[in-house]
Amino acid sequence: MNIQATKIGFKTYNPFLHSIRTFESPSDRTEVPQGEPGIFHLWDKFFAMLGAKILNISTMNMAFSPTGLMSFKEFIDFKPNDKVYELYDGIASEMQPVGQHEEIVGFLTVNIAIEIGRLALPYLLPKQALIKVPSQAKSLAFETESAYCPDVLVVKRSALLEEPLWSSTSTLAKGSSLALVVEVVSTNWRIDYGNKLNDYESLGISEYWIIDYLPLAGKRVIGEPRVPTVSVYRLVDDEFVLERFQGNALIVSDVFPEINLTANQVFNAIR
Repeated sequence: MNIQATKIGFKTYNPFLHSIRTFESPSDRTEVPQGEPGIFHLWDKFFAMLGAKILNISTMNMAFSPTGLMSFKEFIDFKPNDKVYELYDGIASEMQPVGQHEEIVGFLTVNIAIEIGRLALPYLLPKQALIKVPSQAKSLAFETESAYCPDVLVVKRSALLEEPLWSSTSTLAKGSSLALVVEVVSTNWRIDYGNKLNDYESLGISEYWIIDYLPLAGKRVIGEPRVPTVSVYRLVDDEFVLERFQGNALIVSDVFPEINLTANQVFNAIR
């Protein structure tokens, strides 16, 4: 790759902070010869490692591509079978939720499974399936890849034959295959309300729930006063439409229109 930097300065993308950083070049024009990693790849690796530290990832176990980031294939090869990992813009992160998080996930999984069984719906509830979202162009030089392991995932059984990565890596890449995705907020709420919200919308997922039981999100996200909130995003004309549920409000779902759950019932799953 032939990379040039003019007197404007070196420009490199920070994959974790989602911004462009500019560094002054030592001269008006500096060229990195083709085939050499140069300053761009060094900065990319630095930012990837910085992002890993912020996400509390051990960089000792990270495998870096020439851009300093993992491709989806590298992530699959790297990911241990006995642990849950997600890929955020080329950075692998181990998921280790707290106990309260798992209590809510278990409660929702059981109730959704009961609804599927009661109505004999053609859905599957995989335990550790991945959602591979569309690659993101982070600069003119490269794209980054992301893959998420939702807390609860409802998959259309009939669509699995059309998913090329399902049989080999338990990965889904088509929004039409996914009926419902649920994320329970425990730590970094900006990922669930930001990265994942945008990516799930771009993929065309029918419905996305965010369970914010602490609550952690800011007032501009869940309103004021800040109270435990179930945010339900429904895809309408290729865009998510939000409806919030708090207290004893009955959760309304297009995927499970007969489900009888209030927001408080979900939050009271915590003992």
